[in-house]
Amino acid sequence: MDMILLTSQLNEIGPCYYDADFDCGDPEESPCDFQINGRLPASAGAVYVPGTEFGGLFEYEYSKAGKSIIGNSDYKKGYTWRGLLSQWVICPPAGQDYKIVSGDANAVLKSLLSDVLGGFFYVPESASGITISSYQFKLYCTVLEGVLAMCADNDAKLVIHADKVAAGYPVQVTAEIKPASVIGGLYNDDSPVPLIFTSNKMGINHLICMGQGQLQQRQRVDLYVNNQGKIGTTKYYTGRAERQAYYDYSGAQSEAELISYGKKRLKELASANSLEVGESDFDADIGDIIKGTKGSVTVQAPIARKILSVSGGIFRTECKVKGET
Repeated sequence: MDMILLTSQLNEIGPCYYDADFDCGDPEESPCDFQINGRLPASAGAVYVPGTEFGGLFEYEYSKAGKSIIGNSDYKKGYTWRGLLSQWVICPPAGQDYKIVSGDANAVLKSLLSDVLGGFFYVPESASGITISSYQFKLYCTVLEGVLAMCADNDAKLVIHADKVAAGYPVQVTAEIKPASVIGGLYNDDSPVPLIFTSNKMGINHLICMGQGQLQQRQRVDLYVNNQGKIGTTKYYTGRAERQAYYDYSGAQSEAELISYGKKRLKELASANSLEVGESDFDADIGDIIKGTKGSVTVQAPIARKILSVSGGIFRTECKVKGET
């Protein structure tokens, strides 16, 4: 890997040899930003690692100067290319309540990004092979949130990479949608990806939800989890297998609202199987699915973050699945 400094117009300046950290991913899991530690030339307006999405525009600078200053504490930072998409909002078209899209995923993406940052991102004309059918975006979500949610609903991933297309021309930042890959296998020493499996059976499976009212007149809903992890009003676990908890939501305006918030709370408290990715040099994209099977249990989770750390000229990349700290 090489890290290259760019002008604000994305023309190459030359190699960058300073330490750096890039954190890309789902905005719920990642800050989608980067930092370069060192005193960079005044002409440096951006940085990138060719062929990857590790890069972005410098939008913040910290520097110190004076005889009493020991060492170099200067740094520049900004949003990654992906992070820039979290700084733009999807608005409903005039006269419509929601933004609704249909068509090939790349055509949809091209339309969405046509005005973002003055058409900053390039979207290929080639079809993705993924058909979007009447997808409705959440009101006033960011472009990144909306695109990732659309991808998740269609077994797809948003791929971003910056490349030099020709000598003397600016670096091009490409965004495209591709089918998500499923990576993994059995939980054993032959797995292509080092997987860390957690089976938690200590959670709550019966939530007593109390809403409006006083004492005996309070609204009550009992919610239960079954062996498939689904939540409903039918009890599944009994006797020594039942685990109860109490949820107080006196602000519920209706039984439907009490059930909705109760389900969210029970999902947080319930037992679950999870997995993490151990240290490895395997490569994958944000949005790819890590899957593992142990006995009769199969667990899968999307890659939600990719982190690049550069220290002393050594590049180290790390992937994390959704929910992994």
